[in-house]
Amino acid sequence: AIYFEASTQYTFYPHVENKNLVDDLYDYNPDLKFIYLVRSPIDRIISSYIHGYQRGFIKKDINEELINNPFFIDISKYAAQISPYIQTFDRENILIIDFDDFISDQHEIVSDICKFLGIHFNPDLISQDEHSNKSLGNVKLKKQYSRLFNPLKKLSSYLPLSIQHSIKTKIKNTGLFTSETITQKPSLSPETLSFIHKNLDSDITELESILGKSLASWK
Repeated sequence: AIYFEASTQYTFYPHVENKNLVDDLYDYNPDLKFIYLVRSPIDRIISSYIHGYQRGFIKKDINEELINNPFFIDISKYAAQISPYIQTFDRENILIIDFDDFISDQHEIVSDICKFLGIHFNPDLISQDEHSNKSLGNVKLKKQYSRLFNPLKKLSSYLPLSIQHSIKTKIKNTGLFTSETITQKPSLSPETLSFIHKNLDSDITELESILGKSLASWK
């Protein structure tokens, strides 16, 4: 049997209670496999800000918040976050997926996921459904993210109901959903963009080395 767990907090270091998380996971099961989905850090930062703002965790303007709260930069350092897992569990047990690659070719990426997990690839896992996107102000999942979660939702159908519920709850807490508390996408000032690139570009370069592909559009 294959058991799944979905959580973004495994890559929230140093903003985690258990600083020995990676070692503890290895002690629990040295054969664990990890799927790490990455996307443009700026897109992720804005999404995370919206998530926190519309739930009342954040009150400041996005530019002030990003400059003063290291959380957003820290968890956007993908190479720094995933490297301890690679060092502990080895690269072959870590599947890193570029969100843009998934959007451009769901068939290939879902096939890669199934191969990585050692399960049979079923083309029916890939949904061709299109969902409306009325931008910010809705509680519906944005269209581009629906394209990601539809096949993952079908994969989760093989799991026990309790695990399905846990995954659904955690996905809803990723900040990819919109609500009426924010009606316009927050705008980053040139100074904030410069601050983000200053802090993240070297990590992006390291991630390029790990992936063996260019991420120039992120810089």
